[in-house]
Amino acid sequence: MNWRAVLATLLIVPPALGIVGTLLYDVPYVGLATAYVPWYLPWLIVVAVVGAGIAIFSWLRRRDRFSAVLVILAVATLVGASVIGARMTATVERAGADIDLVETFGIGQDKWVPPDAEAIYSTFDGEPLGINIYRPPGSPSRAPRLDRRQCTRVRRRPVAAVVVR
Repeated sequence: MNWRAVLATLLIVPPALGIVGTLLYDVPYVGLATAYVPWYLPWLIVVAVVGAGIAIFSWLRRRDRFSAVLVILAVATLVGASVIGARMTATVERAGADIDLVETFGIGQDKWVPPDAEAIYSTFDGEPLGINIYRPPGSPSRAPRLDRRQCTRVRRRPVAAVVVR
């Protein structure tokens, strides 16, 4: 095995595990790999693209099975990441937010801002499930409003949507 294949493996496998875990979140232990995907999805795509480029270069030089498998895994990872990214973007845009591609990389983001309010909305296995509420600046309302239009679809997991107007 050459150094290019090892480098490509190191660049492709972690994003692939996260993407598979995100797509198959109900499978025991596989879903645990999703902890970092939502926050780093754009970077995972970049890393997978770099890994795919190295894997393709390695395959073109050696024509071995391992490099071919890496290329296929990289392409599958990129397709899965694109599906996840498109679904996340569509969901956020449907809620009325604008998406800036540069901001999704976390470049130049503001520091963490504490929530305006915190509430407990349910319990799971005896543990309280909390929600952070962020109000827009200058909002006349002190109470959040549950937008029923966003919660009427049948979902696998309970989701609370808080919209302050």
